[in-house]
Amino acid sequence: MVPELKDMEYECTLRKLGLWTLEERRNRADLIEVPVFKMYTWFSILKFDSLFEVINSSQSRGIVLN
Repeated sequence: MVPELKDMEYECTLRKLGLWTLEERRNRADLIEVPVFKMYTWFSILKFDSLFEVINSSQSRGIVLN
């Protein structure tokens, strides 16, 4: 909690900090996650392999952008 913002309303605090509302963050996540999931499970014309490369290495988190 930022002491100067503790008495401000939610919307004012978000504006002051330049943040998105929870609803906007959830919508953005849906717009990103759904297409990636469809590509990964082959429900999309775009193939997951055309955008990502799976690497089995301890030096990586497992996915590298092509």
